[in-house]
Order: sequence, then structure tokens, then C-alpha cells
Amino acid sequence: MAQVLVLRVPPDDADAATGVLWGIGINALEERLVDGTIELRTVVGDAQLPGTVEALSARWSVAFETVDAEPAETWKAFAAPVDVDGVVLNPAWLTPPDEGVVVSIDPGAAFGLGDHPTTRLSAGLVARRTRSLVAGGARPRVLDVGCGTGVLAIVAAMVGASDVVATDISSAAVEVAESNVMANRVDDVVAVVDTPLGSIEGAFDIVVANILAPTLIEMADDLRGRCCGTLIVSGLLEEQMTRVEAAYQPWVVVERRVLDGWAALELSADERVDRRPSGQ
Repeated sequence: MAQVLVLRVPPDDADAATGVLWGIGINALEERLVDGTIELRTVVGDAQLPGTVEALSARWSVAFETVDAEPAETWKAFAAPVDVDGVVLNPAWLTPPDEGVVVSIDPGAAFGLGDHPTTRLSAGLVARRTRSLVAGGARPRVLDVGCGTGVLAIVAAMVGASDVVATDISSAAVEVAESNVMANRVDDVVAVVDTPLGSIEGAFDIVVANILAPTLIEMADDLRGRCCGTLIVSGLLEEQMTRVEAAYQPWVVVERRVLDGWAALELSADERVDRRPSGQ
């Protein structure tokens, strides 16, 4: 049997709680939206337990569930491919489809298979915009901020981006993203780095950040500063859209997408940006 820590926090506290868990050394988290709050779940070893409870209980309510051993492996039996705008996000241990654009993902210790609503929303917007630029003769550069397992960076490469930079401050995420990039044979296009956003040089045609609302608001200037075309942000709840949109003004919202209570925004500094679906 194993102990699963269940931490429920207000949406605005999710980044802080995640940071505490990463600081303790916990690098495998599952994130759920439950009754308007963010639920963070992770398996905690006996050695980590005292420090984890002490670090969290002062600010949030901590609960535990007892589950069968190796729950991280058990969930794999329920994983399934997800089709997002013509791109199939396929668990690496399943046989891939014979046709179409297939991204094979193994979440490793960083989680992020691609089936979370924010990932699906972001992937769809990245695929559509990248294809549109390629169809117009461009060779788009893409920046994936907070890349996690590398899903969005790989999607961009698979549909035609010429140069993709995927960055994450978590060493565990960088390691898993690099592995997925190699497995999908896009290592000639995608560079995975742990460089902070403020130190990344150059401008990108598409910048995508699938993080959480408080961090998106905090990083608004830096994200806009790296983008010379389309900015895609997600990781926010539907009711947080107004606050996030306000933080990115005077940039205009090109598209809003919502799925299961989560939202993604596509923004541009130029209100004349092409809004047509790829290929039209």
C-alpha cells in the first residue's frame, strides 16, 4: 500500500503550493479541478512525510489516501490517445495509430500526458497557428514556457515549426521533455533548456505558456517581450480569464477556448492577425 497526499488549495495558491512540494523534492504531481479548488495529488514516501506535512499544514488542509502499491503505474491502464485538432497525443506504452500526426508521450516523473484540459486547449491552438503560418510560407519559431513533458513543443515541431525552444525550471521536467523529444525524433528542431524566461534571447512567432493564472499574470511583460506574433496562455480557470486578459492589455484576444472549467487564450499585439483556420 502507498500513501497519496491530497492537497486542496484555492486557485491563486496553486503555484505557491506546487513550489513548496517541488522544494521538498516531490517532482510528480497530478493536478485536478474539484469544486472550484485545485487538488494536488502525489505519492509521499515515509522519509518525506514529516517534512511535507510540516511545510504544508500551516497554510493548507492536508489529507491522505491509502492506495495500492505503485499507483503511478496503475493509472497507465486507463490512459488513452487524445485527438487534438488533428494531432494525436498518444501514451508511449500504447500502439500508435497508423495515420496522422502522432505525438508519443511518456510522462515520467513530471506527469503531463497531454489529456489535461489545459494541455489539450493549448495544443490545439499551437497546432492551428503553426499550420497557418507554415501554409503562408513562414518558418515559425516557437517558445514553450514551462514545458513540462514537452508536449506542446513537440506538437509545434511535428506540424512544421522550424525552431522550437522548450524551457522549464524543473530539472525533472527538463529530463523527461528531452526524453520525449528524442523519442519523437524532433531533437533537430526542439531544444530543451532550463534557462529562465528573462534570459532567453530573440523573438518568437508563437509563445505558449501553460502554467497557472497567478504566474501568467506575473510573467505578462516577459511573455509579451519574447513574442512577435501569437501568444497562447493556459492553465487558468474559466472564471480567471478576465483577470488574465486585463494583465495582457493592450494585446487583443484572438480566441478563447474553454474545456471542463479550464480556459486558454490566444492573444496578439496586432488585431489584424489572421484568424482563419489553418489551410483556409
